[in-house]
Amino acid sequence: MVDFTRCLRGHGVAEPDPVRVPGHAGLSVDVPPPTAKNRPALNACNHFISGLMSAKLAHGASQVASWLPALTRYAQCMRAHGIGMLDPNAEGSLNLGNVPGLPPIGRYTPQFRQADAACRHVLPRGVRDDGTGP
Repeated sequence: MVDFTRCLRGHGVAEPDPVRVPGHAGLSVDVPPPTAKNRPALNACNHFISGLMSAKLAHGASQVASWLPALTRYAQCMRAHGIGMLDPNAEGSLNLGNVPGLPPIGRYTPQFRQADAACRHVLPRGVRDDGTGP
């Protein structure tokens, strides 16, 4: 990652140093979104992190696959508590949706928070949450 950032800087992209993020292993880097201006630099430098990115994606997919049964139980629990939550998709995303027989209830309502508190125990360890539900 250090070589990646150095390479980008050498090609004129103002890339910050990699940092340690609490809860993450090793260093983290913010890869800038491709633009017409930085695309040549990204193309020249991506080889420094392409293997890391592939490994990270493979690990993430493996982890999500192991979490799907628990995420499905969480969605079922939420529905049992009156929240129209759909089963997780293949990427492990949980979303509110149109569930027959259940009224639409938003994530920021007291009803959602009560259901989340009652169902949170079934979530797999390591699921990150920004406070609005998994």
